[in-house]
Amino acid sequence: MTVHKLFFIYILLALSSAVRAHQQQEALTKIVVQPKTAAIDITHRLYIHDAEQALKAIAPKNYDLISSETAQKTFVKYVLQQFSLELNDAASELSLLGYELEGKYLWVYQTARLNQAHLSATSLKLSIDNRMLTTYFPQQKNRVNIEYAGEVSAFVLDRHNFSFDKQLTPVPK
Repeated sequence: MTVHKLFFIYILLALSSAVRAHQQQEALTKIVVQPKTAAIDITHRLYIHDAEQALKAIAPKNYDLISSETAQKTFVKYVLQQFSLELNDAASELSLLGYELEGKYLWVYQTARLNQAHLSATSLKLSIDNRMLTTYFPQQKNRVNIEYAGEVSAFVLDRHNFSFDKQLTPVPK
């Protein structure tokens, strides 16, 4: 094989790898339980490319997240609808703190309040439902990390397994 043919094959392989480089279809949600501030901080990190692909179905005329604030708000609304949290079997009100685009990611920030009953309980049960992007991407994986009392618990959710419960004991005072 000549050097030119080898070089051509190398370029084709490199280009095909670049095209496939972002076919992970993965999102990350980080949940930090903070009894001292009576809060649960939630951060969702999604690939902008995936969000724009989903927006083509949600809002076909406006799916450019980078240049359209309307598209950003539409997709953030979708994220809020696809994620829920229950504390000790009761729905928890999640507040949107904000969102931002950074590099190849869209970050969405939420918080939930821990009430006195949660703080005085001997344990705290978190029930998480995360369906983000699973309707649009059959291979979508939603990773959820829960940080609590110096420990991290990790879960991987998909379109067939999109919810779980995590018992946190004891609740630090």
